[in-house]
Amino acid sequence: MALTQISTDGVKDDAVTAGKIPANAVGSSELADNAVDTAAIADDAVTAAKIANNTITATQLNTDAVDTDALQVNSVTTAKIADQAVTLAKLPHGTGSNDGKFLRANNGADPTFETVNTDLVSDTSPQLGGNLDTNSFEISLDDDHKVNFGNSTDLEIWHSSNSNSYIKNNTGELKLASDNIALMTTDQSEKFIDCNGNGNVELYYNNYKKFETTDVGVRISHTGDANLQLVADSDNNGSNNWPHVQFRVDNTSGQAEAQVAYRQDNAVLKVDIAGTEKVGVNANGLVFNGDTAAANALDDYEEGTWTPILDGSTYGGNSQGYLSRVGNYTKVGNLVTVSCYLTWNNFNGTGYLQILGLPFSVLNSNTLQHAGPVMLDNLNWPSGTSQITTHNWYGITYFRLYGSSSGGGWAGVQCDGAAGVICTMTYFAA
Repeated sequence: MALTQISTDGVKDDAVTAGKIPANAVGSSELADNAVDTAAIADDAVTAAKIANNTITATQLNTDAVDTDALQVNSVTTAKIADQAVTLAKLPHGTGSNDGKFLRANNGADPTFETVNTDLVSDTSPQLGGNLDTNSFEISLDDDHKVNFGNSTDLEIWHSSNSNSYIKNNTGELKLASDNIALMTTDQSEKFIDCNGNGNVELYYNNYKKFETTDVGVRISHTGDANLQLVADSDNNGSNNWPHVQFRVDNTSGQAEAQVAYRQDNAVLKVDIAGTEKVGVNANGLVFNGDTAAANALDDYEEGTWTPILDGSTYGGNSQGYLSRVGNYTKVGNLVTVSCYLTWNNFNGTGYLQILGLPFSVLNSNTLQHAGPVMLDNLNWPSGTSQITTHNWYGITYFRLYGSSSGGGWAGVQCDGAAGVICTMTYFAA
């Protein structure tokens, strides 16, 4: 039987249903371009399962041919979209009110345009997400505003309106750490302090070094021909004559011209001139020329006054009638020199004239006798004498006046009711 060709015009509308067409009988190759009108396709009739992979390309879709309403929820996933397939033109553009805003994800909801605040003046709590790069510019702070460090403003740095700059440490130690540190003028032309790691520390005045530490002490420098050093004995072992502490004046060649030092071997504070010890002080007193013997030490010096007392060897008297009564002394070590100015007009003592009240006890040694010059006023001399002197025996606290002559002995001066005496005497004190 011959086949009769049937055109689409000969087919009643809706006569060919999906049930009349075998599965996969009509492929895209059997359909003429634009043969299937989207109006002729029932809603949801074409599902993703009905479309073979890659059978519908972008060139086969008219503009706006795929309406979002015709897509099942979640039917288009990122895996279904080719890389770079969505261009900027496909993204929401917003309106003029959205200028300068950024598109923000909303936790699954539609994205919205949001403003990102870049106004640091209005932002009262700006925070960094990384290191701040100044990009070759400076950070400027006006007067009396600080840069704070630490959780509790532990360190503050600022410049005040009174032209002073401050670094204020509010807790712990303020440590400045470097192998070498120099404090200088703003133009770096003059030094104030220069600190050298494993070395000396120097202080300057008007850019001239005046003070520095050394490996053995400190040195005070001068622009002239001498340096002053304070030196401590580095070993301090007590087995040599090196000074434990030394105050020394050196010439520019480093040679000591004079020094004051404490010698630890014999516990003496000494003064040297040109390398020779001249004066020292030890536990015994003042010593000279390197001598340390206690017997040779000068252990006392003083000056003062004493009160002369008229006395008689037989009867001391109960009336003196002093007109002048002055006594002075100087004591150097155990050597005492006394002077006396004594006048009277009503003395009733008897026997040898004696003057009591010496300021220090006399050394009790029978090898010692003491005498001195005297000047008299209206005092009767012993018969046959040509001179008068003071005299003191060892171990007693007064002196008498004695007359003597050429070829003769001595005789004591007797008490006189009215007279005057000016005399001196030197004796050894106990």
